[in-house]
This record gives sequence, structure tokens and C-alpha cells, in this order.
Amino acid sequence: MTTPGGLQFDLPRAVGLAGAAFGAYRDPKPVNRFEDFDVKDTTVIVMEKEFLSQAYWGILEVYLVRADDLPAGVPGELLEAPSPYAVVSMVSPATLQARSRPLKFNSSTVSRSPVWDPNRPAMLFPVRDPTNDELRIELYDEAPSTHRPLRNEYPLGNATLRLNELLQQGEDLRETRLLLHMSLTGGHIGDSSITIRCRMRPMTTADPHHLEALTTCKTLEMSWDAPMEIGLNVVEWLRRSAYDKVTWEYLKDVMEAAGGRVGDLYPLAFINNCRTNTEAWVFRNIDDRRVVVAFRGTSVTADWLIDLWTVPVPDTAIRPKEPGPAGVDPSMIRMHRGFLEGYKSVRAAVLQLVDDVLRTDGRGGPWKVEVTGHSLGGALATVAAYDIAWNKRDRDRRRQAGPTIGSVAMVTFGAPRVGNFVFAKDFNAVLPDAWRVHNHNDIVSSVPFTFGFWNFTHVGKDVRMAWNNEPTASNHEVEKWMLTKVLSRTPVSSHLEFRYQDTMLKMVRKWIRDRVPQPQQAELWRGPRARESHGTGTPKRTAQGLTRGT
Repeated sequence: MTTPGGLQFDLPRAVGLAGAAFGAYRDPKPVNRFEDFDVKDTTVIVMEKEFLSQAYWGILEVYLVRADDLPAGVPGELLEAPSPYAVVSMVSPATLQARSRPLKFNSSTVSRSPVWDPNRPAMLFPVRDPTNDELRIELYDEAPSTHRPLRNEYPLGNATLRLNELLQQGEDLRETRLLLHMSLTGGHIGDSSITIRCRMRPMTTADPHHLEALTTCKTLEMSWDAPMEIGLNVVEWLRRSAYDKVTWEYLKDVMEAAGGRVGDLYPLAFINNCRTNTEAWVFRNIDDRRVVVAFRGTSVTADWLIDLWTVPVPDTAIRPKEPGPAGVDPSMIRMHRGFLEGYKSVRAAVLQLVDDVLRTDGRGGPWKVEVTGHSLGGALATVAAYDIAWNKRDRDRRRQAGPTIGSVAMVTFGAPRVGNFVFAKDFNAVLPDAWRVHNHNDIVSSVPFTFGFWNFTHVGKDVRMAWNNEPTASNHEVEKWMLTKVLSRTPVSSHLEFRYQDTMLKMVRKWIRDRVPQPQQAELWRGPRARESHGTGTPKRTAQGLTRGT
């Protein structure tokens, strides 16, 4: 399919990215809960051992032993012993930091000098920069009280250990006593202290079991179990798809059997911001030199609040103030506030992971960065692609050594509008390889509205899919009136995954008819179909396999 301007829509790539976009509705469940990285309420779970060992210097192993002479705790409860707990963090100037779950004291030793359970497993933290990173321990009192009007915990103090001190003690496990400081003033709290046992080892000598624990996930579960925007559950529930067992992996197999190049995408990391509920998966394919960022769409109440936060606001964090290729005034750019804030909550983690992928590639040469998402995920992908495209321009201007971003592309599914006309013009100039795929009655692609102060405009090339007509591609926005979509009786179901599978299946069929002789087509469809039906194919842990729970 070619736009009037001559740009070719890459259907095999779109099928692969669709698997990533709809697969992004799944959440990983790590075996070890102490490996989360935190960037202002954002956790990043790394899922690949090779990447972890390349991107980080080593692993810090920490055991909490005891605390001595803690302060009384909550005002008004001075005669009561505190019920403290600890939160341990790896504070890093390299943007990302690690953070543990709250660690309770052994209940039998709760006092002003409590002791931790000696059988508790070690906390494991990947270390980026051993000369500058710090270990931070915060103590809180969680005793029930009516004296705490604002928070559910009361700070007892904190302690910090610079990791460069551990470099001098070797790789032996040693006890260290740290003085507690007041959380607000920073002064010492008498003789209050906390004792820990820890050691730090580089990746070359780290315990293989620790590396395994930091990257192991038990299962992949849906982030929301209602049949609204979830993939295979919807297909099995409604059973309206062209085939009962159609999956993105199935379409990928068919296209590759016909000579198309879809490519596997292997999960690298999962990103989640608990404040905005923004989630994204990062995939990579080393052989193809591809890194893909897939954002999850609407699934919980917090996502709807982001969707409805439609006030257009100027961009003050993403686009530099320099003139762009479109010649627009940057001060006139306006973006959907909810989408912008949602992306900004995970921006540091996304850019850091993309940079880590480039930095850990020892072969050199350019990488392809592709961004995708469905529904709200498509809107977040639009902002992210815009940001990464400008980041590429900055890299190209600095001509830094080593692997670089060779190209940036975006393919979204059922995405709403994100910014005003000035934003769309600037976006299209800096990122020409952007495609917005949508079903012709999908109501979400018609919002927000385009009138008055809310002059929202779509970006990229328009690829409109239908069940009764051939799909069309255009260089500009082609949208039906909102009322027309509502009267179609399918404005909501057209937004769901099983409808996108149906219409994408039709595009794949036409693609195969144009390339494969008629006698071979039946066998081509029967091969993957047989593997799906009889379960003889082993699903891979790829982006396309996420919708099947692999």
C-alpha cells in the first residue's frame, strides 16, 4: 500500500508491532521483588540477563541486621515503642535508581532496638556506577495512630552508604554500622544507628543465581481482566474473529512463510509509573538492530483520567527551542495535557533504556527505534516518537562515537489526536515514517475534537481499514464524522483488538494474493493454522507471543 506521496506502508512491520502494541496489556510478575528500578515513582523490570550484565557494573547484596536506639516515633506516642519498617534504595546520579519493597522487622523483636529476620533473603541491586552510587536506608513508624493527619507513616530517620567505600573492602560479606540522620534536618539522632551486611561484586564475578533472580519472571498476567481492550480473551469470549485461534503470532508466521520480514521482538524491560499508571514494554532484536517501545492503552480508572485531561498545554520539556525542519514557532505548539504528563512520567526510563541498548552494542552501527501502542498507548507512543526523533537530531548534530539511532518510526493502532495543527506539522517534518492505523468506525480515533481552542490534529500517514472495502492510505487525516461512527453501531467494538485482527487479516490476505501463486496459498494458511489448532508449535517469548501469555 502506497500513499499519494510515494511512501510504502510496511505491512509485515505493522503486524509485528501490532503484536507488541496489544501485548503491552500484560504485566510481568518477577520472582525476586527487589530488582525494581525507580525513577520518580517509575519501576523498570529488566528481563534479560545478557542486557543486565552489559548495562550495569555489578550487583550489590544487602542484608539488614538490626537497628539500635531508635527515636520514639509518632508525636503523641512517646511512651510506646515504634513499629518500624525500612525501605532500601540505590540512589544513582545516572537517572535510574533501585528501590526495595517495605521490609518489616521481626514481629517478636519490635522495640526501639529491633532486629530483622535473619532468614530473610538478600536484597539485590544492580549497580551502574560504583564510584558515585549510594545505598540509602529509610526507617518509618507504621503504628496505628490518630495523630497522623497527612500520612500513614512517620519518618524515624535515614542512613546513607557510598558504594565507593565498599570497593575498598573487597568482595567479602561484612557488617557496617551506619548512623541515622533526621529525615528533615539531616542532623544525627543521638546514638541511633542501623547495622547491615553487604558486599558488592562486578558482573564478572557475581553469583549467577543473583543475576538469574534479577531477571526471572514467573508469569505474564493481564493488567485488566475485563473484555474491553484485551486481546485473546476478547477473541475467545466473543469468538467473532475470522478464525477462533487467530493471533498476531499466527499472522506473523503466515507472512514470514510468504517471504515477508516481520522479525521477532524479545522482551527487554517493563516500565510502570504507579502515579500515572503509564506502562510500556521495551523489546529488541539484536540481529535486526531494532529496539521497540510499546505503550499500554487504557485499562484502569487512572488511564481514563489521563484520557479526559484534554486541556492543550505548551511543551516545555521535550522539544528544544531551536528552529525545526517545519519552520514552526515552538511556542505555538500545544499538546494534550494528559498524554504529555503520562509520557513525561516514564520519559527518563524510556530514554535511558534506549540509550543502554545503543551503549551495550559492541558492533557499532545504527539502530532502528520503533514506537507503537493501541488507544491511549498510541497517544503516548506519538509523544514518545516525537521525543526520540528530536533526540536523534541532537545525536546526529553532536556526531557522538559508537552506535547511533539510524531511523525512528511510529505505527499506532486506534490512537486519538495528541496536539494542535502546529504540533502535527512539526511532528510530520521531523518524523516522516509515522503511520496511524485505525478501523474506519473506531470512535477513539475521532477524539479529541478539532474545533476552536481544541484544534487537535492527527499526525502521520492515515491507514484506514474496513471490512467491506480495501484499506486506504493517505498523507493527511481522513476521518469520518463522529455521528457517522456512532450510527454505524460498531463505534466501540471497532476499537477492540479482535476487530483489528479481523481487518489486519484481510490486509494480510490481499498482501499474500499479490505475492504468492494461487495453488500455494491454501497450504500457506494451513501450516500456521495447524500449529495453532493442535498446539504443536511452541510459542516463543516474543512480543507477538505476549498476547498468548507465553
